[in-house]
Amino acid sequence: MQHLLSIPSLIIFILIFETLKSGVAPNKLMLINPRDQMGETATNKMIEMDYKVVKSAFYASSLKEKLQIKSWDDQQSVEDIFSEWLK
Repeated sequence: MQHLLSIPSLIIFILIFETLKSGVAPNKLMLINPRDQMGETATNKMIEMDYKVVKSAFYASSLKEKLQIKSWDDQQSVEDIFSEWLK
């Protein structure tokens, strides 16, 4: 069976695609602890597969630096997660 995109990644792709289609570059996007359809934290393999289309939209437009997908664990502070992204 072929792997299908999860609903969240599909929605993000549609929003990015519509933005690119209108000729306006997408804003910064940070995904923190993406979840699978069961509400569990997505594995790195799942993130690579499910968000491949989202990443390609940013990469094709030379906007790789505007997309970040991060995991946030209990040892990290808010500053650890957001400080680089907010610059």
